[in-house]
Order: sequence, then C-alpha cells, then structure tokens
Amino acid sequence: MAGPASCVLPRAAEEADPHLRDADQQAWLDRLDTEHDNLRSALAWSSAAGRDTASGLRLASALWWFWNVRGHLTEGRSWLSGLLAAEPSSQLPAIRADALNGASVLAAQQDDYPAARALCEESLSICRGMGDQRGVARSLNNLGNLAMDEGDYSSARARYEECLAMLREQGDQRGIVGALSNLGNLARVEGDYAAARLLQEEGLAYFRKLGVRRGVAAWLANLAAVDYDQGDHRSARAQWQESLAIFRELGDRRNMAETLEGLGDVASALAEHGKAARIWGGAQRLREEIGAPLRPSERPRYKRQVVNARTAINDDAAFDQAWREGRAMTLAQAIEYALEKT
Repeated sequence: MAGPASCVLPRAAEEADPHLRDADQQAWLDRLDTEHDNLRSALAWSSAAGRDTASGLRLASALWWFWNVRGHLTEGRSWLSGLLAAEPSSQLPAIRADALNGASVLAAQQDDYPAARALCEESLSICRGMGDQRGVARSLNNLGNLAMDEGDYSSARARYEECLAMLREQGDQRGIVGALSNLGNLARVEGDYAAARLLQEEGLAYFRKLGVRRGVAAWLANLAAVDYDQGDHRSARAQWQESLAIFRELGDRRNMAETLEGLGDVASALAEHGKAARIWGGAQRLREEIGAPLRPSERPRYKRQVVNARTAINDDAAFDQAWREGRAMTLAQAIEYALEKT
C-alpha cells in the first residue's frame, strides 16, 4: 500500500519551494505551516527502514528553506541528516547537493560551523562533478558566509568574488544582487561605508521592484547597520523597525531576533538603556527558543553593547530587572515594544 511519501504532499512541497523566495512567499510559507504535521508524517514514513528514503530526501530538500525561515532549525537538521545518511551518495546527486546545502545553512544558524563547512564542501564537490555552475556559485557564496561569520574576511571576499564572477557569466541577476550585498556587508565591517551603502541600496531597490518582502526586509536591515555604524541612529531605528514588521508578517523568527538586537543597540545609543535591556532580553529568549545563537563574529560587539548599556544605567539591579522583563514578554509583546515610536 502506498504511504504518505507517495501522496500529493511531497509534490506540493516541491511546488512551494521556488515560491518561498518570490513575491508570494508569505502565502506559500503559511501553506507549508498548515501542512507541516502531514509533511512530518510523510518524512517519518519515508525515513522508516526499507521505505522510500529517496522521496524523503527530495521532500526534505524542498523544505529546508521553510524550516530556516520559520525557525524549525533543530527539526530540519534532524530530518536532513537522517535522510542524507540513509540515502546512498551515488543516488540523486542534484537532490543530495540541495539537501547538503540546506543542512549546511541550518548547521551554521546553530553555531555548528565544522559541520556546516563539511556539508557545504560536499555540496560543492557534487555540483562541480555534475557541471552545475549555479550550484557551484551557491556553495561558494555559502562558504563565503561561513568565513564571514567567523571573522575571516579575506577568505570571505575570495569566495564572494569567485561566486559573483560565475553568476555574471550565468546572467543570474538575483544571485548577483545577493553576492553584491554580501560584499556590501564585508565593506561595512571593513569601514568602507560609501561602498556598503551603494551596494545595499541597489539591492533594496531591486527587491522593492519585485515585491519580494523578505528581500526588502533583509536589505533594510543591512542599510540600518550601515546607518548605525555611521552614527545615524534614528535612521537606523526607522529601517530596522520597518524590517522587523516585515519579518513578523513572514514569521521569520531568526531574523526577528537579529533585528530586535539591532533595535536594542539603537535604544542604548539613544540613552534608552532600560528599553535596550528589555529588547535584548526578548531577543535572547527568542534565540534560545529556536536554537540560533549569535554568530561568532557578532559576539564581541554584542558583549560591548551590553556592557556599555549596563555601565551607563549605573544600576545593575535595574538593568537585570529590565532584562528579565524583556525575557518574560511574548514574542508579539517584544516586537510591539521594539516598534513603539519614541
């Protein structure tokens, strides 16, 4: 008798996959949320001994972006790792490369960089072997992100530039925008704010034109970081607030956490130290709930921000109380608090 893995659900997930990054992404994300329990049943059925692990791997490779956006990081990694281990590496190379890429991204979100790098390198090797230039560029971009997260900026630049050259050969405009944005982030951390702003503004205009809300939110956050680093804290607040509102609509919990942290930084810079502590407390709780710690490259800056705010408030008990109040908020409450106009 046919099981869940042979029914319409895997096909629906594959149909949804490309739409999770376009203008209709919210509707498709919500659709997968509605079907998530049924999709879990399909994955469980296909993962059982002697059953259809190939279909399971295909399904998991179509779902990893959904898991990433909606904060199901641990669950997504579990499904992908189990199915990658069960399905022989010689079978379905393109699907395996996609699944490895997804598993790498989820591992990085959970601070497991050795695993993330190994998974991405395997995906890169498969793509090179197949002559899949788009897949090679994707893997190079992700290896650049891993290097960037660990503060290895020279390696990150080399990977991004190699990726960008390939994308230009392919005429992949959307990929080019993403690679240029990564180079913009690199320019910001290296202090080249003019280049950083130009690259991020180009990306924001591109995604506004397409109507891709998550792209708009991500590029707004990138520009907010440039404004913040240049001392324009009110502009940074406005852009992070707009970004947070969009991430809330999309249910993108990891990016909600990052954007909340940015708004905490702004509050502290504007001498609203109690508010900063509450926002950081809410973001900390959210990160714990989804299992997504701060990137290694962000931790020193984050620690300095918190120490500076604690010192400025000059009352450890008051600061700790504000932090606990933030942690006690629901996510909806924490977001509303961060979006308040002051």
